[in-house]
Amino acid sequence: MPPAKVQPQLAASAHRVGDGAAAQPLGLPTLLAVGLLVLLAATLAPERPQDQAAICQRHNGPVACRVW
Repeated sequence: MPPAKVQPQLAASAHRVGDGAAAQPLGLPTLLAVGLLVLLAATLAPERPQDQAAICQRHNGPVACRVW
């Protein structure tokens, strides 16, 4: 009996590179969460160096905070 011919086959995968699938757009809850985080960072973070120096001196000595 002659040996059977074996044909190489590619493994099936759920996602193929370059198959033309479009990326899903971000949902509204994700955009709202990102917007909320940006708003919190903008309102809570001190913008003046004096504020940052006061925070540093509260937790460290004045010598450690001499960066300005």
